[in-house]
Amino acid sequence: MLHVEAKQVMQMRIMTQDASSHVFSVMDQSPSGVVHSVFNNSFNLIFGDRLIHIGASENGLSPFGISVSGSLATLLTASVRNEKEAHWKSDKQEISIGNKITVDVSIAEIHDMALADDEPDADLLYKRSVICAEHLSANGFRAGLINSDEEQTSLLNYLLHGRSPQTEFESRIVSLEMLAQGNFSDAPKAVYDYWIGRGPGLTPSGDDMMTGLLASMEMQGILSLDLRATLKEYLEQQGLKRTTPVACEYLLYALRGFFHASIRNLCMAFSNGDGQQFSSALEEMEKIGHTSGIDTIIGMLIGIKAGKQFV
Repeated sequence: MLHVEAKQVMQMRIMTQDASSHVFSVMDQSPSGVVHSVFNNSFNLIFGDRLIHIGASENGLSPFGISVSGSLATLLTASVRNEKEAHWKSDKQEISIGNKITVDVSIAEIHDMALADDEPDADLLYKRSVICAEHLSANGFRAGLINSDEEQTSLLNYLLHGRSPQTEFESRIVSLEMLAQGNFSDAPKAVYDYWIGRGPGLTPSGDDMMTGLLASMEMQGILSLDLRATLKEYLEQQGLKRTTPVACEYLLYALRGFFHASIRNLCMAFSNGDGQQFSSALEEMEKIGHTSGIDTIIGMLIGIKAGKQFV
């Protein structure tokens, strides 16, 4: 059920469609917030030091998100641009933004953004990782971290064939893969310094890749406590100095096992879905952002490759 109510002085009430279960504890803990950042058809509020994303349902639900239909998202975003304050009213299950806007989550469908806890089929997982890498190669998709066709070919060859690193870039990937496998011979901070915040965008390519890596490792049940601890400490101390608030928020949720709906769909399709489901989930991921979806897929492939040693 979706509608907008217009009253005197342009009062607006937006009924939401979906919400992550994790937004409520954030707002309950810090009911007073502010408008943090506004985009074309979505925006972020900040309560305490945590973000809440409100955007179009067509773009999928984030682990810290609330969604409305696309037309309402555009209308709501335009109305929010001149507002500063936000308040959560837990008794009414609504967020007031300024004096005229109410975002009602009382009838929203609530989602836990954790990955499915089914054990993946290892053979199918690896088979589809090869199909995925070959698909990226055949269709000429360019990850945001890639600077040339040679680097693209080099990266995909490494993922497909596991050869010894041929370039500095491949060596950096090997260091990340080793860290994922629990080998801390390279200092974690040096590895994170290279990847976190690397590349342009609202969520830099290195962060998208890291999120994909964490998702595939969580899916395989091999995301170690040591990796969680070192990356969490790094993000808490260095995160906002190295990358954007949005990218940092996604990574902090990823460390707790919570991911965007598109990542959850692809993880499920990688290990358990039929061929059509896999193709659809892969296509959905490819469409995200300028290169965000591709960077996330690359990270997932690195995580799957790292997971082979645990089988």
